[in-house]
Amino acid sequence: GLIAVLVDSQPRVGTRAPRADASIAARLWPRLTALAPTPARVAALDRVLVLLADHDMAASTFAARIAASTWADPYLVVSAGLAAAGGPLHAGASEAVRSLLRDIVAGTPAAVAVGERLREHGAVPGFGHPVYEGPDPRAVVLLAALRRARPPRAVVDAVDAVATIVAADGGPHPNIDLALGAFAEATEMVPGAGEAVFVLARCAGWIAHGLEEYPHRLRYRIRAAYTGPAPDWA
Repeated sequence: GLIAVLVDSQPRVGTRAPRADASIAARLWPRLTALAPTPARVAALDRVLVLLADHDMAASTFAARIAASTWADPYLVVSAGLAAAGGPLHAGASEAVRSLLRDIVAGTPAAVAVGERLREHGAVPGFGHPVYEGPDPRAVVLLAALRRARPPRAVVDAVDAVATIVAADGGPHPNIDLALGAFAEATEMVPGAGEAVFVLARCAGWIAHGLEEYPHRLRYRIRAAYTGPAPDWA
């Protein structure tokens, strides 16, 4: 299928090639990290893929559905989703989390690292989600799975330190980007791996949304309202 082809087209980082009949998670693992694909690690990645496969009408999913409403073929539907997901505020958001965690693991006090992000960006990466007033359930599940996989203690401590600081100030709850960034950092994944995992997982959701949208031709025809100055001839 399309997702398997996308996975197999990625360059391999690890030396151990998976079996031809291996799961998507097992085939993806050596393309993300050189760490050994233990059952616990592959199971955690499989859980990540499931958690990220769909999440209501996110920007990329809406773009995919708009493409499907014009009867674009499934490859173009996925391409539309990829285009919308490509920004640092969507699929690439976990990279900012990895940068934060790396600074803390390298010796920067967590409070200092958090303060720098607040001053520069007005927010701490990996916290808050417009859909949830409380905890992001995907983050809860993934962070628990990460702990079961026995990651490096320094990464877990960095996550806990940041979460404690944000919570102490009445800030938002951890979101899936924090969990994905922590997972990628703890498993020594290559730069950009979090974004790759996100879009590969979300491809399944985009295709499902596209199939659901095909019966409704050109459903999205939004009208614009001009709010600028009146033309001279008006």
